[in-house]
Amino acid sequence: MAELSEKRKRIVFAAGFLILLILSVDFWNWNSSKPLIMGMPFWVVWDIVIVLLIGVYYILFCRYLWRD
Repeated sequence: MAELSEKRKRIVFAAGFLILLILSVDFWNWNSSKPLIMGMPFWVVWDIVIVLLIGVYYILFCRYLWRD
């Protein structure tokens, strides 16, 4: 990402944030508690995955865009 301009980096990170924001709402599985994965409803597993993705995204954001 070193070759991207500063403005382009901001656009890429904003688009990534919007994608994660949209994916964080599990609208396709709204009123369902099945299937169970490892004894947990699908939405719990989905939230765990989204939280991990946001953590990785935050690390990348801090490394490439949020500098002193």
